[in-house]
Order: sequence, then C-alpha cells, then structure tokens
Amino acid sequence: MIFPYVVRPVTRPIPSMKGAKVRHLPIVSAGAIHAGVTYPIDGLVDSAASDVIFPLLAARRLGIDLTKAPVGESRQAGGVWLRYRYASVRMHLSNGRETCQWDAIVGFLDVPTKHALLGQAGFLQFFDAFLYGARREVEIIPNAAFAGAHTIH
Repeated sequence: MIFPYVVRPVTRPIPSMKGAKVRHLPIVSAGAIHAGVTYPIDGLVDSAASDVIFPLLAARRLGIDLTKAPVGESRQAGGVWLRYRYASVRMHLSNGRETCQWDAIVGFLDVPTKHALLGQAGFLQFFDAFLYGARREVEIIPNAAFAGAHTIH
C-alpha cells in the first residue's frame, strides 16, 4: 500500500528545511474496531514509537472499559515518561485500493491529538514500511508476521 505524505502547515519557517512553512509527514488512514464500532483516525507511522497509541477518546467511543486494563509506559522525546492503558482492538488500514485488518493490543493515552501513533508493537511488527522522502510517500507491506486479512479492491 502506498500513501502520499500529508502536508501540515507550521507556525514559523523551518530553518532546517530552508524556511519551508509546511512539513510532509507519513500519515496514513487507519482505525480501530471494537464491538462492532469503528473509530477512524489518521495514524503517524513512527518507528521510534514503542506501541500503537490512540487517544483516550477512541476507547470511550469504542466502548472499551480501561479501568482494569494493563498499564504501559514509554519515554518520549525529551525524556518524559507517558503512561497509558492497553486493550485489544481490530486494526484497520486502507489506501482505498488495499485494506488490511488485524488484531492488536494498543495503548490509549489521555492526550488530545489529531492522529494515532503507529509504532512497533501492534503495527510495524506486522508491516515493512519504506519512507520515500523525495517522492513524499510511505509504502507499507504486510510481512511474514502479519496474520490478518489483506484485501485488494
């Protein structure tokens, strides 16, 4: 599956990008499914993220009770530790031509965000991802560990 990078405007010019006023990010159409409810969200492909992380709002909308869920944590840029709760969901990824669905244990974090993090556990463990900076595309291919459904439309 190939996804074009998403263009995100910034508030001030980026010195490392010759004063550019936008960033191009590997954000893909993803989502979680639980108990017949789908929560669509764009996901940032992030090889430095330990887990797949959704906002806590997603758990609420999916009807997931996290009160007794296992707690995980990871260190973010700058050394800040974040704690989140885990739950099982059915993940969904599609570029309109291909769709993948698989079961994963993901984290739910109480922070407002526009997109999920698609990290190692739950995502990159099942896919090989190739970032093409000059083309501004990300290619995502199910790998040998992928045990879900891959449909070509």
